[in-house]
Amino acid sequence: SGGPQAHGIWEGSPHKEEAALFLDYISSGQNSIDIAYPDWVFPARVSLQSDPLFTTPEYQWDLAHGWLDYAIDIWPTMPTIIAFDMRAVVPELEQVILGNKSLEDAIEAIEKNGNAYLRQAGLQ
Repeated sequence: SGGPQAHGIWEGSPHKEEAALFLDYISSGQNSIDIAYPDWVFPARVSLQSDPLFTTPEYQWDLAHGWLDYAIDIWPTMPTIIAFDMRAVVPELEQVILGNKSLEDAIEAIEKNGNAYLRQAGLQ
């Protein structure tokens, strides 16, 4: 990831119980494994990285795990991706989460604003 991350429940949320259930779901050990494995990433919780799914020679997980000590974070070397995310995607998703915009409108705005940013960055 690009740095420390956390999940929380907004104090003004009208769905606190549902949010708490969701946080319990995504932070449980098995669900973290089930979310990470299909995306070919290790779970964020280090204690879960020793699960047999992530240590087996099948698909070379054991090899990838051995390389973790030598891995570097790719985010600092990719500022355009971070800027794209922060300028085009995050503000629109925030508006969807707050209920101020439909997902369809947000996707349209992300495409428009994202393409404008890519042109500005010389990537399109």
